[in-house]
Amino acid sequence: MPGRFEPLAARHMASSFVALDVPVGNYQSCEMLSSVVAPTISKEIGRGRWKLLFLQAFFELFEDLQTLVKDAILLLTTLLEGIFQCISSSLLVKRFEERPLNEAIAIVVVFLMMGTLYFAMFLYMRSFSAWHARRYTLILFHKCFLLALISYYQGIVTDPGAIPNSWQTSLRTEEDILVMAKERKRSGELRLCNKEMKYKPDRAHYCSCLQRNVLRMDHYCPWMSNCIGHFNYKFFLQFLFYTVVSSSIACFVMVSALYNEVFVPGTTVMMVGSAGFAGLLASVLTPFFAFHAWMVSKNMTTIEFCEKLEGGIYTSPYDLGLWANLRSVLGGNAILWFLPIPSTPGDGITWQRR
Repeated sequence: MPGRFEPLAARHMASSFVALDVPVGNYQSCEMLSSVVAPTISKEIGRGRWKLLFLQAFFELFEDLQTLVKDAILLLTTLLEGIFQCISSSLLVKRFEERPLNEAIAIVVVFLMMGTLYFAMFLYMRSFSAWHARRYTLILFHKCFLLALISYYQGIVTDPGAIPNSWQTSLRTEEDILVMAKERKRSGELRLCNKEMKYKPDRAHYCSCLQRNVLRMDHYCPWMSNCIGHFNYKFFLQFLFYTVVSSSIACFVMVSALYNEVFVPGTTVMMVGSAGFAGLLASVLTPFFAFHAWMVSKNMTTIEFCEKLEGGIYTSPYDLGLWANLRSVLGGNAILWFLPIPSTPGDGITWQRR
């Protein structure tokens, strides 16, 4: 009987007991029993309703959480697909799609070395006093370090330049090539690549690593896993320059900090090793950069320099003066000389000679 016994219900019960000739004592006992049992039943029913409401709320919450998890998984899947598509479509990945995996090891090593160098600088830069004492030096370091990374990336992904298919022997006659190409073999014949079956423009050479000819080929750089040629030689020079500057600054700052301050043992060991590495890197790359800067001033490639050593006295026929030589590699706008963006003029096929 739900709820408490109402008076009307009690009267009906009493009349029922009288009609059945039930003794009054028994009736009173039943009335007392009902007064005790009715609240208990009401409480049990109330508890059942609360349990039902709790289970209903629990299942609704579970369904909402299930929907939320499904939406989160769908969002994460979409995000990962977008990241993988961006990575797979990046120029750096495409650069090594059809090449052996071991050619990418040198690039990983370079990034690890530069990351280690920056981490050591970060250990020093954590304190406010370091920024306050050498803020301009550290700002210059960050600029050069970032430009070195961008130049390195550009040197890897930029194609050095290839001989156009229009230079194939089946599409060109010797009379056409005689007008455009001035360099000859020692026998006086036109330079012809038997592997690609193409005539060679001036300053173009065959790269065995890329297995094709490269325009204005300088050399193959294993640290970039790319041949340095007409269109990426500027980035190669910039990478050398900014790496020399940033490593020199890092060596100077860490040596000064170790001399004037006290660090915890772990930081000290890390900074000592990185300072030695930065000094070694700067001492190795500085003469290498100076050598290439000298060759740019003479408008000469590494291959042409080696030919000079073999043949004795060599004067580059492409040496047009310092300013013109710099513009032939870095571009006509001097502001862009220091930015890792393409600005090299020309097509790498025809060259002005003096």
